[in-house]
Amino acid sequence: MSGSPSTADLDAMAKALDGVRQNWLKRPGVTAVDVGFRWKAGKPTDGLAVRVHVRRKLPKAALPPNEVFPEYLGPYEVDVLEAEYGPQAD
Repeated sequence: MSGSPSTADLDAMAKALDGVRQNWLKRPGVTAVDVGFRWKAGKPTDGLAVRVHVRRKLPKAALPPNEVFPEYLGPYEVDVLEAEYGPQAD
């Protein structure tokens, strides 16, 4: 990756996410939402995105329209990642 994102960029993205966080976390299969690097083909890119973590990633056609995340949240890209979190054993 070519560099670190600015604090101002991260703050602006987090503020945009705050406006939808509670709603998005209530959707079926959503395990987390955050701001971070966008992933493509299993690797992080240089671009920042608002990220939605889901238990299982499905094609848009398999979801009801009200469960499809937008491609952008304001000017920020939205990236949907397949990831489930829970306690880790030592």
